[in-house]
Amino acid sequence: MAEENKSDAKKYNHLISHYKLRQALGVLGILLPVLVVVIEKTVGNAEACQPSISHYFYSKAHVLFIGALCIMGALFCTYHGEDNKESRIANITGICAFLVAIFPTGQSGFLPACESIKSNDIIACISCSDNFVEKDYHSWYMYIHFGSAVLMFLMIAIFCWFYLTKPEQDEHDKLYLRKKKNRNRYYRFCAVGILISLLVCYLSFREDKILPYNTVYFCETICLWLFGSAWLLKGSYGWKDSRNPMFKMLYNVVR
Repeated sequence: MAEENKSDAKKYNHLISHYKLRQALGVLGILLPVLVVVIEKTVGNAEACQPSISHYFYSKAHVLFIGALCIMGALFCTYHGEDNKESRIANITGICAFLVAIFPTGQSGFLPACESIKSNDIIACISCSDNFVEKDYHSWYMYIHFGSAVLMFLMIAIFCWFYLTKPEQDEHDKLYLRKKKNRNRYYRFCAVGILISLLVCYLSFREDKILPYNTVYFCETICLWLFGSAWLLKGSYGWKDSRNPMFKMLYNVVR
């Protein structure tokens, strides 16, 4: 009997860790596009809103940008799915996150801050020399960066559509089934939203520039928010044991 209790406790702790891992990924995805802007706005010396999140590599927020991607990569690489296929997709996603951090986008398009010179009212821009400047940058870095970013978001969309919607416990309960269907609809909405955002990103690279300069930033932000909220929702099972009454209330709403 004691052995069974130990086994159940071990399994329970494993599940709680699994849910916390999902929540950590969700929080990281939601906060990244917000924090890079806040940091650059408060302590940086470049434009707060850059053309893409990747351009923050050359700003004062580059430590946060690289660190967040490396943490995300590590979390995905340590994620174990219910089968080998799910684990492999998670590993691919994690590797792509590392590659996006290691191989930056080109510095072209980075927006340094501008200040007015009072003597002759000429607008002069602070150069990138005060930030993190690319050195020995090779053009093929850009292909690895963009390819890895696109593949990472595609893998996340696959997660949302196929794996976050998989059956869970209590499938016989009618109230649970109704809420599960609603959650599945949201997961698939996130998957479609990510794919549409990627398509808009592709259109933003057209030579006629019919879309605003920071379209990629907003599309990447949408992708990360959809990804983050989906993983938070998937990890919400652990909220029922939270000491925070707000999480318990949210648990009763979504589950």
